[in-house]
Amino acid sequence: MSSFSRKLKSFTKFCLFSVTFGLFSIIAVIYYYSRSLPSYEKLTEYDPPVTSRLYAADGSLVAEFAKEKRSFTPIELIPKHLILAFLAAEDSNFYQHAGVDPTSILRAIAQNFQRVQEGKNLIGASTITQQVVKNILLTKERTIDRKIKEAILAIRITNVLSKDRVLELYLNEIFLGYRSYGVTSAALNYFNKSLDELSIAEAALLAAMPKAPTSLDPRKNYNRALGRRNWVISRMHQDGFISKEDKELAIATPIILNEAADSNIISAGSFSEEARKILTEKYSEETLAEEGLVVTTSLRPDLQNAAFRALRKGIKAYDKRHGYRGPYQQISLPAITIAENLAQKSSWLKSFTKIQQPLEMQYDPWKFAVILEVNEAEAAIYLKNGEQATLQLEELSWTKIPSVKLNEETGEETPYLKELETLTDIFAVGDIIIVNKIAQEQYSLEQIPEINGSALVMNPHDGTVLAMVGGYNDNNTEFNRATQAIRQPGSIIKPFTYLAALENMYAPTTIIIDDEVRMKKEDGTYWIPMNYSEKFYGPTPMRIGLEKSRNVATVRLAEMVGLGKIANVVKRYGVDDKALSNYAMILGSAETTLENITTAYAMIANGGKKIEPTLIEKLQDKNGKILFRRDNSSCTNCQIASNKTSAIALPELSKNQEQITDERSAYQMISLLEGVVERGTAWRARSLKKPMAGKTGTTNDSFDTWFVGFSPDYVVGVWVGFDQPKSLGKHETGSSVTVPIFIDIMRATQENTAPRPFKVPEGLKFAKIDRNTGKSPSPTTLKKDIIFEVFKAENYAKIFAAQDEADEFEPNYENVIY
Repeated sequence: MSSFSRKLKSFTKFCLFSVTFGLFSIIAVIYYYSRSLPSYEKLTEYDPPVTSRLYAADGSLVAEFAKEKRSFTPIELIPKHLILAFLAAEDSNFYQHAGVDPTSILRAIAQNFQRVQEGKNLIGASTITQQVVKNILLTKERTIDRKIKEAILAIRITNVLSKDRVLELYLNEIFLGYRSYGVTSAALNYFNKSLDELSIAEAALLAAMPKAPTSLDPRKNYNRALGRRNWVISRMHQDGFISKEDKELAIATPIILNEAADSNIISAGSFSEEARKILTEKYSEETLAEEGLVVTTSLRPDLQNAAFRALRKGIKAYDKRHGYRGPYQQISLPAITIAENLAQKSSWLKSFTKIQQPLEMQYDPWKFAVILEVNEAEAAIYLKNGEQATLQLEELSWTKIPSVKLNEETGEETPYLKELETLTDIFAVGDIIIVNKIAQEQYSLEQIPEINGSALVMNPHDGTVLAMVGGYNDNNTEFNRATQAIRQPGSIIKPFTYLAALENMYAPTTIIIDDEVRMKKEDGTYWIPMNYSEKFYGPTPMRIGLEKSRNVATVRLAEMVGLGKIANVVKRYGVDDKALSNYAMILGSAETTLENITTAYAMIANGGKKIEPTLIEKLQDKNGKILFRRDNSSCTNCQIASNKTSAIALPELSKNQEQITDERSAYQMISLLEGVVERGTAWRARSLKKPMAGKTGTTNDSFDTWFVGFSPDYVVGVWVGFDQPKSLGKHETGSSVTVPIFIDIMRATQENTAPRPFKVPEGLKFAKIDRNTGKSPSPTTLKKDIIFEVFKAENYAKIFAAQDEADEFEPNYENVIY
């Protein structure tokens, strides 16, 4: 045997040995790592966590609930050009290889030799399949062990899952920066677009992001993001996915972000938080954060915005009526000239710019300013942006100063607000104040209110909540004053005493003697209720007692009706679950929430039908299956008979609502509450010039102010007070504080609607009376005092048995209370 033959034989043996050894090594490696591999079957059942979304009644987005913001889109609904962009950027041989791409591996090895010599980071050769394995089944640690496991699993799942399924998992799982998981979420967050609206350039930007989501963020590194995006576009052309013309147009297009900012979500923090609580009680936090629930709510964005603005406006108006409370903060600043202060500003500007804007200011264009110089007539201010301006004395008339008047005879001090005479009374150099720009270089002085409040808008027919504002800053959802603030209702609870009387056949003309009442308490002392005016009014028709919110008349009426019957009404209407135990509670010493009292008034407005406040209209899972629907109405005659000769009956909807009050008593109550608006304490609401009913409420010492009012189709409740109860001021009432807020909200419900009266049920009669006496009008009765009073038919016959066609009648005095 020749030398060459021996060498060839040796070489052949070596090759066979090397191949055999290599194969055994590979088998050994696969066996070794296969023992600790996670089950790839998890991918066959993989269901990624998806963002749950809360929508308003008009389809507007209200809130999102998610651990990772993600929307799942089936592969067949993802546009082809978006898929091609990711293939070009990440794995152009995706549909040809078996999970691992040998060509890409060899190319990466060759390139990495060069990159090592140049001191650059190494590049990888992971396929899309490998990335799916890494993201779902493995950790993201950069080790040889993980890469081997990744390759083994990628090959295995290629034999189990279709290519389209792997790609679907990838496009819905991949992190693309800016809180975006998956292409659907990224399209919304970067461009505020759905997938089918994306251009080639926009699709290419998303496909550029997996490489380095943070460093390629176009908001931070525009040029780097642009370069990577254009590389993806070029790759798409090189791989034959797009034409040359498409490539050139896409590269010439700048990156234009139209981000789905939080401002595009309706400001309804309290509403969305309340909805979240309801959903998590029914399901769980995990379900809400991961299952992609689609929640349709009853929220009306127009009314939500109106309620939010109206509440803030009303609170600010109250706050300014009570004068200026002083600077927001102070910094050390010498009392020298403006020029000298500005020359030395480096020493104080740092402490000025560090002041953080409180949450209460986020909805207003208010800014911080520092007073550099002040005299009697004007103050020079400096803003954070370097702007200088002045505040004039004549422009600050609202900034009255708290002071006291001394009664020299008694020595008693009476607090009052003194008119501002000089700016040095309220300002000092170094004061940090809040200002609002009203014109060029012209600012007004502002301050953050100390009081707070809440507002609620409800549909009385079904209890759906149309708007909810839980505080002056509605995005601070730690405490919802509409549902969680338990406060004394004051006079707003009085109508339920009058409703109890109406249910027991008392008439609105019933005469009550408004005179001193003395009730002995357990400790031997006497409770003596007084009217707000501290006067007594003698014989008073029941209607006047409510319209003028007379305390004594209400207590007298309660004595005759009985506390037990009133307590039954209060409990039936859900005002307070606790039984009324004394007569002081019928004047408002019990406790309730704005939600409870507004719902109670809604049940009066709808004719005495039971409703529960509800925010959720419909709930669907991510596949569209309906899990819950609020409206369970049944419909009679809704199916049209196939026989065309059959008579077609009108459809009838049945809501199966419990009647908790005779609808005639409810209408009488509505009529009395209309009188409160027309002639009583809620007279300001007459400005709406539409049928309105409602009741003001003011507690002792004006700790709480309320108003709940309604039209035939809307109920609006408002509460304003200090979180830590204290007086709002001697002359502040529900009429002055909350009724103006109600008017602004209710006006939004009445836009472009014709006046519509409240529905009058059968079994009632109307008669002209003198509202001051409850009797038939006399020749001396003023025209303004003649009203049509409403009576139940059987009561009417009993009281006005002698009535003739001219409405001349004498009332029956059987119901007089002494």
